[in-house]
Amino acid sequence: TVERLDNRFTEINTKQTNHLLNTLTRLEELLGKVSSRVDKASVNGKDVSAVRTAVEKAKTEIAAARIALEAQLKKTYPIQITDEAKLKSAVATAREALNKDLKAAREVVKAAHKAVVDATRNLKAVPEVDKEVESETENTSNN
Repeated sequence: TVERLDNRFTEINTKQTNHLLNTLTRLEELLGKVSSRVDKASVNGKDVSAVRTAVEKAKTEIAAARIALEAQLKKTYPIQITDEAKLKSAVATAREALNKDLKAAREVVKAAHKAVVDATRNLKAVPEVDKEVESETENTSNN
């Protein structure tokens, strides 16, 4: 039973960490879309300096979260058995360590998510971000 629990802790760690890594990948994709809209707005003469700062902060948060999650994937939670009387507390200690580490991993992903949300909010604050500026040749040919 203890051996099965030991294996189960490793499975839980792997499954939860991979889920968080997938979440980071989706956040990176969203941030890529924000970046492309920022570039488009910049070309159209909009002031996007605050958005670029927020995007860079989000990239930093995502990178830090990815490093933390890669480290979390490598962790194991062996149950240290000294004698049968302390078996229950040994299992509880391993479980608590796993829960604590997974909670910390979720927190770094939350920080990355918040940074992406902030970048998106800053982008929304830019007026007419997707509106294309008419080129001067079009204006003169229409007159």
